[in-house]
Amino acid sequence: MISLKTKSTHEYSITTVHLNDTWCFEFFATKTFKRVFVILDDNVNKLHGIRISSQVKNWGFDVIGQSIVPSGEHAKSIKGWSNLLDDILGSSLRRNDAIFIFGGGVTGDLGGFAASTALRGVSIIHFPTTLLSMVDSSMGGKTGINHSSGKNRIGTFYQPEAVICDPDFLKTLPKIEWFCGIGEIIKYACIEKPEMANRLELVLQKKDWQNPKNWNTIIQESAAIKATIVQEDEKESGIRAYLNFGHTFAHALERVLGYGKISHGDAVFWGCLAACELSNQLGYDIPQDLVERFLPYYKERFNFKLEIEELIVAMYADKKNKSEKLTFIILEKPGKASSVHLSKTEPVKMAWDYMFSKTV
Repeated sequence: MISLKTKSTHEYSITTVHLNDTWCFEFFATKTFKRVFVILDDNVNKLHGIRISSQVKNWGFDVIGQSIVPSGEHAKSIKGWSNLLDDILGSSLRRNDAIFIFGGGVTGDLGGFAASTALRGVSIIHFPTTLLSMVDSSMGGKTGINHSSGKNRIGTFYQPEAVICDPDFLKTLPKIEWFCGIGEIIKYACIEKPEMANRLELVLQKKDWQNPKNWNTIIQESAAIKATIVQEDEKESGIRAYLNFGHTFAHALERVLGYGKISHGDAVFWGCLAACELSNQLGYDIPQDLVERFLPYYKERFNFKLEIEELIVAMYADKKNKSEKLTFIILEKPGKASSVHLSKTEPVKMAWDYMFSKTV
Protein backbone atom coordinates (compact mmCIF):
# COMPACT_ATOMS: atom_id res chain seq x y z
CA MET A 1 0.00 0.00 0.00
CA ILE A 2 1.17 3.54 -0.84
CA SER A 3 0.11 6.59 1.10
CA LEU A 4 -0.29 9.85 -0.82
CA LYS A 5 -0.41 13.00 1.30
CA THR A 6 -0.75 16.34 -0.44
CA LYS A 7 0.46 19.67 0.92
CA SER A 8 -3.20 20.54 1.53
CA THR A 9 -3.07 17.67 4.11
CA HIS A 10 -5.40 15.44 2.09
CA GLU A 11 -4.15 11.88 2.52
CA TYR A 12 -5.29 8.67 0.87
CA SER A 13 -4.12 5.14 0.20
CA ILE A 14 -3.29 3.57 -3.15
CA THR A 15 -3.37 -0.20 -2.93
CA THR A 16 -3.32 -3.25 -5.19
CA VAL A 17 -5.77 -5.70 -3.65
CA HIS A 18 -8.71 -7.91 -4.62
CA LEU A 19 -12.15 -6.46 -3.93
CA ASN A 20 -13.03 -9.33 -1.57
CA ASP A 21 -9.81 -9.03 0.40
CA THR A 22 -10.02 -8.44 4.15
CA TRP A 23 -8.24 -5.11 3.66
CA CYS A 24 -11.24 -3.70 1.80
CA PHE A 25 -13.72 -4.74 4.50
CA GLU A 26 -11.51 -3.25 7.23
CA PHE A 27 -10.96 -0.06 5.23
CA PHE A 28 -14.64 0.54 4.52
CA ALA A 29 -15.57 -0.21 8.13
CA THR A 30 -13.74 3.02 9.06
CA LYS A 31 -15.83 5.19 6.70
CA THR A 32 -18.74 7.26 7.94
CA PHE A 33 -20.68 7.19 4.66
CA LYS A 34 -23.11 4.30 4.19
CA ARG A 35 -24.76 5.27 0.91
CA VAL A 36 -23.00 5.30 -2.45
CA PHE A 37 -23.66 6.19 -6.06
CA VAL A 38 -21.84 3.89 -8.51
CA ILE A 39 -20.37 4.99 -11.86
CA LEU A 40 -19.26 2.25 -14.25
CA ASP A 41 -17.70 2.14 -17.68
CA ASP A 42 -20.06 0.39 -20.09
CA ASN A 43 -17.65 -2.46 -20.89
CA VAL A 44 -16.79 -2.92 -17.22
CA ASN A 45 -20.48 -3.16 -16.41
CA LYS A 46 -20.99 -5.85 -19.05
CA LEU A 47 -17.99 -7.89 -17.88
CA HIS A 48 -17.96 -7.27 -14.14
CA GLY A 49 -21.20 -5.50 -13.22
CA ILE A 50 -22.72 -8.39 -11.28
CA ARG A 51 -19.52 -8.95 -9.27
CA ILE A 52 -19.18 -5.24 -8.52
CA SER A 53 -22.81 -4.87 -7.40
CA SER A 54 -22.54 -7.89 -5.13
CA GLN A 55 -19.23 -6.73 -3.63
CA VAL A 56 -20.41 -3.18 -2.88
CA LYS A 57 -23.40 -4.62 -1.02
CA ASN A 58 -21.14 -7.07 0.84
CA TRP A 59 -19.14 -4.09 2.09
CA GLY A 60 -22.36 -2.91 3.72
CA PHE A 61 -23.29 0.01 1.46
CA ASP A 62 -26.71 1.06 0.23
CA VAL A 63 -26.47 1.73 -3.52
CA ILE A 64 -28.74 4.71 -4.17
CA GLY A 65 -28.07 4.99 -7.89
CA GLN A 66 -25.93 3.91 -10.81
CA SER A 67 -24.77 5.45 -14.08
CA ILE A 68 -23.19 3.70 -17.04
CA VAL A 69 -20.59 5.76 -18.94
CA PRO A 70 -20.13 4.97 -22.66
CA SER A 71 -16.70 3.59 -23.47
CA GLY A 72 -14.37 5.81 -25.46
CA GLU A 73 -12.82 9.27 -25.36
CA HIS A 74 -15.97 10.85 -26.82
CA ALA A 75 -17.67 10.33 -23.44
CA LYS A 76 -15.41 13.03 -21.94
CA SER A 77 -17.54 15.87 -23.28
CA ILE A 78 -19.73 18.62 -21.88
CA LYS A 79 -22.76 16.56 -22.90
CA GLY A 80 -21.34 13.45 -21.21
CA TRP A 81 -20.69 15.45 -18.02
CA SER A 82 -24.21 16.92 -18.12
CA ASN A 83 -25.79 13.49 -18.62
CA LEU A 84 -23.82 12.05 -15.73
CA LEU A 85 -24.81 14.94 -13.47
CA ASP A 86 -28.45 14.31 -14.38
CA ASP A 87 -28.09 10.77 -13.04
CA ILE A 88 -26.20 11.84 -9.92
CA LEU A 89 -28.47 14.74 -9.02
CA GLY A 90 -31.54 12.71 -9.93
CA SER A 91 -30.71 10.25 -7.17
CA SER A 92 -31.07 10.99 -3.47
CA LEU A 93 -27.33 11.63 -3.13
CA ARG A 94 -26.27 13.87 -0.26
CA ARG A 95 -22.90 15.54 0.37
CA ASN A 96 -22.06 13.05 3.13
CA ASP A 97 -22.50 10.11 0.72
CA ALA A 98 -19.82 8.85 -1.67
CA ILE A 99 -19.35 8.05 -5.34
CA PHE A 100 -17.58 4.84 -6.41
CA ILE A 101 -16.01 4.99 -9.89
CA PHE A 102 -15.21 1.74 -11.73
CA GLY A 103 -13.47 2.18 -15.07
CA GLY A 104 -10.43 3.36 -16.93
CA GLY A 105 -9.03 6.82 -17.55
CA VAL A 106 -12.06 8.19 -19.39
CA THR A 107 -14.55 7.11 -16.73
CA GLY A 108 -12.23 8.25 -13.95
CA ASP A 109 -11.68 11.69 -15.48
CA LEU A 110 -15.36 12.22 -16.27
CA GLY A 111 -16.66 10.70 -13.03
CA GLY A 112 -14.15 12.62 -10.94
CA PHE A 113 -15.12 15.91 -12.60
CA ALA A 114 -18.83 15.22 -12.07
CA ALA A 115 -18.21 14.33 -8.41
CA SER A 116 -16.16 17.51 -7.88
CA THR A 117 -18.96 19.69 -9.26
CA ALA A 118 -22.05 17.90 -7.88
CA LEU A 119 -23.27 19.47 -4.62
CA ARG A 120 -19.95 21.39 -4.54
CA GLY A 121 -18.05 18.14 -4.10
CA VAL A 122 -18.84 14.57 -3.07
CA SER A 123 -16.27 12.04 -1.81
CA ILE A 124 -15.00 9.58 -4.42
CA ILE A 125 -13.15 6.29 -4.43
CA HIS A 126 -11.51 5.16 -7.64
CA PHE A 127 -11.51 1.51 -8.68
CA PRO A 128 -9.32 1.61 -11.82
CA THR A 129 -9.98 -1.28 -14.19
CA THR A 130 -7.29 -0.74 -16.85
CA LEU A 131 -3.52 -0.79 -16.66
CA LEU A 132 -3.45 2.88 -17.72
CA SER A 133 -5.70 3.98 -14.89
CA MET A 134 -3.90 1.76 -12.35
CA VAL A 135 -0.48 3.22 -13.13
CA ASP A 136 -1.46 6.80 -13.85
CA SER A 137 -4.84 8.47 -14.32
CA SER A 138 -6.63 7.35 -11.12
CA MET A 139 -3.98 8.95 -8.91
CA GLY A 140 -3.21 12.58 -8.26
CA GLY A 141 -6.63 14.20 -8.35
CA LYS A 142 -6.79 15.45 -11.94
CA THR A 143 -10.30 15.37 -13.40
CA GLY A 144 -11.50 16.71 -16.69
CA ILE A 145 -13.37 16.62 -19.95
CA ASN A 146 -12.37 17.57 -23.48
CA HIS A 147 -13.31 20.71 -25.38
CA SER A 148 -13.15 21.52 -29.08
CA SER A 149 -10.11 23.68 -28.26
CA GLY A 150 -8.16 20.80 -26.73
CA LYS A 151 -7.94 17.76 -24.50
CA ASN A 152 -8.85 18.12 -20.80
CA ARG A 153 -9.40 21.88 -21.16
CA ILE A 154 -12.18 21.78 -18.57
CA GLY A 155 -11.46 20.19 -15.20
CA THR A 156 -10.54 20.37 -11.55
CA PHE A 157 -8.00 19.08 -9.07
CA TYR A 158 -10.06 16.81 -6.80
CA GLN A 159 -8.39 14.11 -4.73
CA PRO A 160 -10.10 10.76 -4.09
CA GLU A 161 -10.55 9.11 -0.69
CA ALA A 162 -8.70 6.03 -1.95
CA VAL A 163 -7.54 4.24 -5.09
CA ILE A 164 -8.14 0.48 -5.02
CA CYS A 165 -6.59 -1.54 -7.85
CA ASP A 166 -8.00 -5.06 -8.25
CA PRO A 167 -5.77 -6.99 -10.70
CA ASP A 168 -8.68 -9.31 -11.54
CA PHE A 169 -10.06 -6.56 -13.79
CA LEU A 170 -7.00 -6.92 -16.02
CA LYS A 171 -7.98 -10.50 -16.94
CA THR A 172 -10.57 -9.14 -19.40
CA LEU A 173 -8.48 -6.20 -20.66
CA PRO A 174 -8.21 -6.07 -24.49
CA LYS A 175 -4.67 -6.24 -25.80
CA ILE A 176 -4.72 -2.68 -27.14
CA GLU A 177 -5.68 -1.38 -23.68
CA TRP A 178 -2.58 -3.00 -22.18
CA PHE A 179 -0.45 -0.85 -24.47
CA CYS A 180 -2.31 2.26 -23.35
CA GLY A 181 -0.94 1.62 -19.86
CA ILE A 182 2.47 0.56 -21.10
CA GLY A 183 2.86 3.95 -22.81
CA GLU A 184 2.60 5.66 -19.42
CA ILE A 185 4.97 3.14 -17.81
CA ILE A 186 7.55 3.99 -20.49
CA LYS A 187 7.09 7.63 -19.50
CA TYR A 188 7.92 6.80 -15.88
CA ALA A 189 11.02 4.92 -17.02
CA CYS A 190 12.14 7.99 -18.98
CA ILE A 191 11.65 10.62 -16.28
CA GLU A 192 12.46 8.71 -13.10
CA LYS A 193 13.54 5.05 -13.28
CA PRO A 194 15.25 3.95 -16.53
CA GLU A 195 15.67 0.44 -15.13
CA MET A 196 11.89 0.04 -15.30
CA ALA A 197 12.26 -0.20 -19.08
CA ASN A 198 14.34 -3.35 -18.61
CA ARG A 199 11.77 -4.91 -16.29
CA LEU A 200 8.95 -3.95 -18.65
CA GLU A 201 10.77 -5.49 -21.59
CA LEU A 202 11.28 -8.76 -19.68
CA VAL A 203 7.57 -8.95 -18.82
CA LEU A 204 6.55 -8.36 -22.45
CA GLN A 205 8.83 -11.17 -23.59
CA LYS A 206 6.91 -13.72 -21.53
CA LYS A 207 4.34 -15.93 -23.24
CA ASP A 208 1.84 -15.16 -20.48
CA TRP A 209 2.69 -11.45 -20.31
CA GLN A 210 -1.02 -10.58 -19.96
CA ASN A 211 -1.24 -12.48 -16.68
CA PRO A 212 -2.01 -9.79 -14.03
CA LYS A 213 0.49 -11.41 -11.65
CA ASN A 214 3.31 -10.23 -13.91
CA TRP A 215 2.33 -6.59 -13.40
CA ASN A 216 1.95 -6.11 -9.64
CA THR A 217 5.50 -4.83 -9.13
CA ILE A 218 5.39 -2.47 -12.12
CA ILE A 219 1.99 -1.11 -11.06
CA GLN A 220 3.28 -0.44 -7.55
CA GLU A 221 6.48 1.17 -8.86
CA SER A 222 4.53 3.44 -11.17
CA ALA A 223 2.09 4.41 -8.40
CA ALA A 224 4.99 5.17 -6.05
CA ILE A 225 6.62 7.48 -8.62
CA LYS A 226 3.41 9.39 -9.24
CA ALA A 227 2.55 9.60 -5.53
CA THR A 228 5.98 11.01 -4.69
CA ILE A 229 5.70 13.70 -7.38
CA VAL A 230 2.10 14.65 -6.52
CA GLN A 231 2.96 14.98 -2.83
CA GLU A 232 5.55 17.59 -3.75
CA ASP A 233 3.45 19.43 -6.31
CA GLU A 234 -0.29 18.79 -6.19
CA LYS A 235 -1.40 21.59 -8.54
CA GLU A 236 1.27 21.17 -11.23
CA SER A 237 3.16 24.38 -10.51
CA GLY A 238 6.55 22.63 -10.58
CA ILE A 239 7.82 19.06 -10.89
CA ARG A 240 4.38 17.52 -11.49
CA ALA A 241 4.70 18.90 -15.00
CA TYR A 242 7.36 16.22 -15.54
CA LEU A 243 4.51 13.70 -15.67
CA ASN A 244 3.60 15.37 -18.97
CA PHE A 245 6.75 14.04 -20.65
CA GLY A 246 5.76 13.16 -24.23
CA HIS A 247 2.27 14.55 -23.73
CA THR A 248 2.64 17.81 -25.69
CA PHE A 249 3.34 15.66 -28.74
CA ALA A 250 0.71 13.11 -27.74
CA HIS A 251 -2.06 15.65 -27.24
CA ALA A 252 -1.28 17.21 -30.63
CA LEU A 253 -1.64 13.79 -32.27
CA GLU A 254 -4.95 13.20 -30.51
CA ARG A 255 -6.32 16.61 -31.40
CA VAL A 256 -5.35 16.59 -35.08
CA LEU A 257 -6.53 13.02 -35.62
CA GLY A 258 -9.71 13.53 -33.60
CA TYR A 259 -10.16 12.14 -30.10
CA GLY A 260 -10.53 8.39 -30.12
CA LYS A 261 -8.76 7.82 -33.48
CA ILE A 262 -5.56 6.93 -31.63
CA SER A 263 -5.47 5.55 -28.11
CA HIS A 264 -4.01 7.83 -25.46
CA GLY A 265 -1.36 5.26 -24.58
CA ASP A 266 -0.26 4.88 -28.19
CA ALA A 267 -0.09 8.67 -28.53
CA VAL A 268 2.01 8.88 -25.35
CA PHE A 269 4.43 6.25 -26.66
CA TRP A 270 5.00 8.19 -29.88
CA GLY A 271 5.15 11.39 -27.84
CA CYS A 272 7.90 9.95 -25.64
CA LEU A 273 9.83 8.92 -28.74
CA ALA A 274 9.55 12.45 -30.13
CA ALA A 275 10.40 14.05 -26.77
CA CYS A 276 13.59 11.99 -26.52
CA GLU A 277 14.60 13.19 -29.98
CA LEU A 278 13.75 16.79 -29.04
CA SER A 279 16.05 16.37 -26.03
CA ASN A 280 18.82 15.28 -28.38
CA GLN A 281 18.10 18.20 -30.73
CA LEU A 282 18.61 20.51 -27.75
CA GLY A 283 22.06 19.08 -27.04
CA TYR A 284 21.49 16.19 -24.67
CA ASP A 285 22.50 12.57 -25.29
CA ILE A 286 19.51 10.30 -24.75
CA PRO A 287 20.04 6.69 -25.91
CA GLN A 288 17.61 5.80 -28.68
CA ASP A 289 16.98 2.38 -27.18
CA LEU A 290 15.31 3.84 -24.09
CA VAL A 291 12.00 4.06 -25.96
CA GLU A 292 12.67 2.54 -29.38
CA ARG A 293 13.01 -1.00 -28.02
CA PHE A 294 9.20 -0.98 -27.70
CA LEU A 295 8.54 0.05 -31.32
CA PRO A 296 7.36 -3.45 -32.40
CA TYR A 297 4.43 -3.19 -30.00
CA TYR A 298 3.17 0.12 -31.41
CA LYS A 299 4.31 0.39 -35.02
CA GLU A 300 1.58 -1.72 -36.63
CA ARG A 301 -1.21 0.51 -35.28
CA PHE A 302 0.20 3.82 -36.60
CA ASN A 303 -0.89 4.32 -40.22
CA PHE A 304 -1.70 8.02 -40.23
CA LYS A 305 -0.37 10.69 -42.58
CA LEU A 306 -0.24 14.08 -40.90
CA GLU A 307 1.12 17.53 -41.68
CA ILE A 308 3.76 18.66 -39.20
CA GLU A 309 2.65 22.30 -39.49
CA GLU A 310 -0.86 21.31 -38.39
CA LEU A 311 0.59 19.43 -35.41
CA ILE A 312 2.65 22.49 -34.45
CA VAL A 313 -0.51 24.64 -34.48
CA ALA A 314 -2.21 22.08 -32.22
CA MET A 315 0.74 22.27 -29.83
CA TYR A 316 0.20 25.98 -29.33
CA ALA A 317 -3.29 25.19 -28.04
CA ASP A 318 -1.88 22.96 -25.30
CA LYS A 319 -3.07 24.16 -21.89
CA LYS A 320 0.46 23.84 -20.44
CA ASN A 321 1.69 26.78 -22.52
CA LYS A 322 1.97 29.93 -20.41
CA SER A 323 3.26 32.29 -23.09
CA GLU A 324 3.74 32.50 -26.84
CA LYS A 325 6.45 29.87 -26.47
CA LEU A 326 5.92 26.12 -26.64
CA THR A 327 6.44 24.29 -23.34
CA PHE A 328 8.04 20.83 -23.32
CA ILE A 329 9.31 18.34 -20.80
CA ILE A 330 12.63 16.97 -21.99
CA LEU A 331 15.33 14.68 -20.60
CA GLU A 332 18.76 15.90 -19.60
CA LYS A 333 19.59 12.23 -19.14
CA PRO A 334 17.49 9.10 -18.59
CA GLY A 335 15.76 9.57 -15.26
CA LYS A 336 16.26 13.34 -15.10
CA ALA A 337 13.57 15.55 -16.63
CA SER A 338 13.37 19.31 -16.99
CA SER A 339 11.07 21.91 -18.55
CA VAL A 340 11.92 24.13 -21.53
CA HIS A 341 10.11 26.94 -23.34
CA LEU A 342 10.88 27.19 -27.05
CA SER A 343 10.26 30.14 -29.32
CA LYS A 344 11.81 28.42 -32.34
CA THR A 345 9.96 25.44 -33.80
CA GLU A 346 12.79 23.97 -35.87
CA PRO A 347 13.92 21.47 -33.16
CA VAL A 348 10.27 20.47 -32.70
CA LYS A 349 9.85 19.85 -36.43
CA MET A 350 13.00 17.72 -36.38
CA ALA A 351 11.55 15.69 -33.51
CA TRP A 352 8.31 15.14 -35.45
CA ASP A 353 10.30 14.13 -38.54
CA TYR A 354 12.27 11.62 -36.50
CA MET A 355 9.13 10.18 -34.95
CA PHE A 356 7.42 9.74 -38.33
CA SER A 357 10.55 8.06 -39.71
CA LYS A 358 10.03 5.31 -37.13
CA THR A 359 6.42 4.64 -38.10
CA VAL A 360 7.29 3.05 -41.45
